[in-house]
Amino acid sequence: MQETFLRLLTARPDFRDSQHEKAWLIRVTLRRASDICRKAGHGTISLEEAPQMALTERDTQILSAVQALPEKCGAVIHFYYYEGYSIKEVAHLMGLPTPTVGTRLARGRARLRELLKEDTNE
Repeated sequence: MQETFLRLLTARPDFRDSQHEKAWLIRVTLRRASDICRKAGHGTISLEEAPQMALTERDTQILSAVQALPEKCGAVIHFYYYEGYSIKEVAHLMGLPTPTVGTRLARGRARLRELLKEDTNE
């Protein structure tokens, strides 16, 4: 997070409004988090590293499955379900066309179904 704000201070981008600034901050944060995970040799953060909340066993399974998704789909799933953004808002935040976000959401859902089905079959 510190690196994101450092980039904000050094780049000094010109924002149209507060929503544009928020979208920029989210995109930079997602990119930086992706870089950190890639350098660490894994694409996800373990549940032990995630903030601890009162999660049920099923919640933990779902969170693990979301974290196991490819970053493209995982970010869209997170914004849509966990942050409550609409597909159009997610598209704006991530700088993507709306149909691309819809496709990633559909693919993410399908992959989640597969991952969760595998968990229950084990």
